Amino acid sequence: MLRREKKIRKRYGFNYPEVKSIVKHRPSFLLVKEEFETHQRGIRAVIQVLSNEQNISKEAVRQICLKYPPILGKSLSDFANFYDYLQTLGIEKEEATKLLFECPKIISIDLKRQF
Repeated sequence: MLRREKKIRKRYGFNYPEVKSIVKHRPSFLLVKEEFETHQRGIRAVIQVLSNEQNISKEAVRQICLKYPPILGKSLSDFANFYDYLQTLGIEKEEATKLLFECPKIISIDLKRQF
């Protein structure tokens, strides 16, 4: 575990207490074997959508992971559904991303059923 923890800290910029905090809520964060992990789920999906596609800084992505660790359980399709549904309501991707940072739990809510 210690080796994986060090690798995650180095690769994604988390420090020791932050990793411990995330692992408390998402224990699988350390258990993922990176050689088998795809970009479809977890931290890589979060980085791909928010950092690569939405041009959010890696520091901000790190902060949202600390603020709401369950976001690490989301897949690329979860993010796509989130953005697609908000666009049907007239909310553009930039505004949807702001909403996500203000209230990250919104991605876990079944918005279609709520509305």
